[in-house]
Amino acid sequence: MHIEYVPTQVVTEFLRTTKLPEGVKLDGIRYRSSRKDGGISLVLFADRRNVKGASDDTWAKPDPWLELVGRSERVVA
Repeated sequence: MHIEYVPTQVVTEFLRTTKLPEGVKLDGIRYRSSRKDGGISLVLFADRRNVKGASDDTWAKPDPWLELVGRSERVVA
């Protein structure tokens, strides 16, 4: 187990389940990459309800891929 990831997993789960003051939930987060200078990383909070055409077979595959079809950004302070 990689214990160094636990704090970031806790923060990510908190953000995934928390509502913003306007009652809106976050769909994901964007942050600076720790592995590539100038790079960015994305975490998308997606499940079966967010994937068009998903079925139980989709999630049973060993490596299912999602296609990002749009995005918007909002800075949360």
